[in-house]
Amino acid sequence: GSGNLTFGGYGRNVEVLDVLVPHLQPQAFIDFAHFLEALATRPEIAVPDTAWAHWFAGRARSANSSISQATPDNSARLVHSLERPILDQISEICADRGGAESLTVLSPFHDSDGSAVRKLAQALGCRNIRIGLAPDPNLLTTFPFTKAATWEAQLQAVRPDVDDAARRPLQAKWIEITTANGTRGVTGSVNATTPALCTQKNVEVGVLRWVDTSPQQWSEVAIPT
Repeated sequence: GSGNLTFGGYGRNVEVLDVLVPHLQPQAFIDFAHFLEALATRPEIAVPDTAWAHWFAGRARSANSSISQATPDNSARLVHSLERPILDQISEICADRGGAESLTVLSPFHDSDGSAVRKLAQALGCRNIRIGLAPDPNLLTTFPFTKAATWEAQLQAVRPDVDDAARRPLQAKWIEITTANGTRGVTGSVNATTPALCTQKNVEVGVLRWVDTSPQQWSEVAIPT
């Protein structure tokens, strides 16, 4: 999920939280075990006591052990940035679904030139980009629409339909890739920035899943000035 362990993260902010269970998303629990083991062994990350990481990795594998190893094609996957950039993983997983028809990115933070969004769109071969704005119209976006106007892409602005949106800061991270065969949703901690999406500088985790249609309703709005 995107929520920090704060009042805002679990109460006030607009956040996204995924709940996964072994019999529905078995592969995600194996991915989670791999993430914990990588976290415990990456030399530049200081983890004074790694016993908990290995213990939870064992629990994740144990939860999955009674489930058939034949992972359904639409099973959720967990991706992280400890070993490879998340952008590379998203583009590879989506490659066998045909070209992306549209890309929707909701993020509280963007690069000053929007380069992470542009690189993701290019990796997906997508020319239709929708940038999510905060549900509260009074809150500004960090996406550089003026600079992005020079891209060879069709830009739109959308807002997520959220109850009680007024004065609720946007902290949710949501990437949505629409193809002719369904929609790939990416939620978690991954901001639309180069350190989070395109490199291994940040430690990020996201859930990828296929859905027939988007579970989130989006309202098209005017591009902000």
